[in-house]
Amino acid sequence: MPYVADEFTGRTFGRYEVLCRLAVGGMAEIFLAFTTRGPFAHRPVVLKRILTEHRDDPKALQMLIDEAKLTATLSHPHIAQVLDLEVDGDEVLLVIEFIRGANLEELVDQGAQRRQLLPLGFVLAAICDAAQGLQHAHAHQDGRGQTQPIMHRDVTPRNLMVDFDGVGKVLDFGIARAAGASRRTMAGMVRGTSAYMSPEQAVDGRIDTRSDLFSLGIICHELLVGQRLFYRGNPAKEMAAVYEAEIPTPSVANRRVPRALDAVVLRALERSVARRYQTALELMRDLATAAGASLWSSQQCAELVSERFAQRHQHLNELLKRVGSESGHGLTTVAARPEFSGTREFEVSTLVEASPAPRASLEPVTDRAVAGAGPRRAADESSTGGDPPTPTRLLTQTFGAGVAEPAATTGPEVFTDTRPVPSVASLHDGARPTQPEVARVTPSAAPTARSRLSLGFGAVA
Repeated sequence: MPYVADEFTGRTFGRYEVLCRLAVGGMAEIFLAFTTRGPFAHRPVVLKRILTEHRDDPKALQMLIDEAKLTATLSHPHIAQVLDLEVDGDEVLLVIEFIRGANLEELVDQGAQRRQLLPLGFVLAAICDAAQGLQHAHAHQDGRGQTQPIMHRDVTPRNLMVDFDGVGKVLDFGIARAAGASRRTMAGMVRGTSAYMSPEQAVDGRIDTRSDLFSLGIICHELLVGQRLFYRGNPAKEMAAVYEAEIPTPSVANRRVPRALDAVVLRALERSVARRYQTALELMRDLATAAGASLWSSQQCAELVSERFAQRHQHLNELLKRVGSESGHGLTTVAARPEFSGTREFEVSTLVEASPAPRASLEPVTDRAVAGAGPRRAADESSTGGDPPTPTRLLTQTFGAGVAEPAATTGPEVFTDTRPVPSVASLHDGARPTQPEVARVTPSAAPTARSRLSLGFGAVA
């Protein structure tokens, strides 16, 4: 996203003045702003504001307040910190730490435009940093010193960022929930980004902190292999794929991936919660051990981000020069920024709130779904007896055979985020594929360098 002045520049919300709008989603928009007074005057921050059309929706307001209350006590180098909850008349704004850098989705897309794949060491460093941030949230303690794990529930490439100092950050705890807290999601619904859900999240939404580790495993697999793992084009198919699709062994799908990483990635992607990594710290340590000398330092990561996003860094510095100027912002505004004109569906992530499939045993699926991971293993003690219903059939019955859309009747609700994203497939044929090649990836048909590049993913040693 370019940091340039727009029609929002100079607008004030309480003690904050807007520099530009950064993004807009289904229920909220975010701005780059700065504090105009007080002990932290002139500090750049991010403001999250409920959209005008949802201002009177108590659900939207409650979600913002919940996010503030839940994450305000999180303080860690690998988490974007919530700083304040600003009330200005009928406006309620969440004030968040401003991270100067790029998220993993942007890094992948930008690398594809330059026909450069993300280096292996960079990918592993970013995943390790994210794991440390999640570990802090998962081990969270409340004000009384009682353990109160916080589950992110939406770990996606867009919510993992690497700043210009080479430090990875976990962003946006907007749908996070504390373990044991009352559920505000409508009964019978699940929330999250369908292509990055864990199997248990896709089935009935009853999750714990290990669900976030499965989502992080998906991201790690995609960046190493160079193909999207569960993306299918609509929430129903993606949730079914999360439950039962084959998971290629990373070093088989991309021969540049060291075999030592296979066991770590596939364990993070275990569909059986009992056999998955139990903590993010355990995952991070195994990943760092398997990576060895190939793991990049923060300085190396900083050089890559700064080099690939040099223009963004320059635009940001120019914009921030106006902070605290006596003559006002003094910026030339633009009537409409290209990234906010029109609407295109996300290719990577689809944030949904939808009816889940009926709960079934996940264990029988685990062993047949992981390609190259060894012979079939016996079900663990937590598995239920009998053959589980076919997930594809269940999800087809729940959502219908086509793309799930918001229902005007009493049927299941599905909300698809439609913010703009850059097209990567246009590098080769000028058109975005409707069914990415990830749907056909198998160990016997490993993706070529060209196919990895066309989807904008891939890691090289």
